[in-house]
Amino acid sequence: MIQVQAIDGLLFTEMVLAGAALLEKNREAVDALNVFPVPDGDTGTNMSLTMTSATREVNQKEFTRADEAAEALAKGALRGARGNSGVILSQYIRGWANGAAGKEAISISDMAHMMQEGVKSAYNAVPTPVEGTMLTVLREPCEALDSAGEFQSFAAFFNFIIQKMKISLQNTPELLPVLKEAGVVDSGGVGIVSIIEGICAYLDGEIIEADQERESSFSVTASSAFGPDSVLEYGYCTEFILQLMHAKTNISTFSINEMISYMETIGDSIVAVQDEDIVKVHVHTFTPEKALAFGRNYGEFINVKI
Repeated sequence: MIQVQAIDGLLFTEMVLAGAALLEKNREAVDALNVFPVPDGDTGTNMSLTMTSATREVNQKEFTRADEAAEALAKGALRGARGNSGVILSQYIRGWANGAAGKEAISISDMAHMMQEGVKSAYNAVPTPVEGTMLTVLREPCEALDSAGEFQSFAAFFNFIIQKMKISLQNTPELLPVLKEAGVVDSGGVGIVSIIEGICAYLDGEIIEADQERESSFSVTASSAFGPDSVLEYGYCTEFILQLMHAKTNISTFSINEMISYMETIGDSIVAVQDEDIVKVHVHTFTPEKALAFGRNYGEFINVKI
């Protein structure tokens, strides 16, 4: 077991790598649970690809400072964010970076603050937050921290978070009828728990590799609520990363709300975020060409996926 009072950039990186590895190991299980917002069976894949991009960025160099490692992680997560769940995850990580700002090493109380900032950023990414999703699984454990008292170790802290996350996760079908109908818990919530479990396992001395056999802590029942005769009206999953350009817009006054307002007229399941001069948009629409045309009014595309 790793006993530390503060986590520097090097240890923070290793913890996150372990979290990403366990998520990848549980990727197919998370995919099998995916029924909301679209039952396309890719939540685990999207979250894992997002974490892969984040860890690739943080592995570019050895970050000795925790704040620098967290910032690199956040930038990598945003650039590689995939799907609704991936964008929300990237913003949860962005909140971690915001909470770690100015910290060479982070304490247990710092980590709690980072998670609380992560919740704020994740909710801010979704124009219409839905409870019973990964947002709830992120929020409720942080609210429980207010009455939890002080923790003597990071392992105890993360074990507490995991315990509360699993309670929240098991309750998601009571908050979101589509989950109850399908007989599953929220897939994004399972992905989040996997990441935190991986971090905790690393602190307990376990080495986790993505291709290593490890029994999942989740019992998975694949949904039978959707099939070939289902009527699905979700349109194209459309995503783009936009580099804002001074030649097209005033970057200092640009508001992501402009992007959100337009996307609401052509689609749904919208997640949109801005990180300085980079904008990430996810929308389900039958007219992806309209989404792209509107986005290009403000800059040039770094990446597009339909």
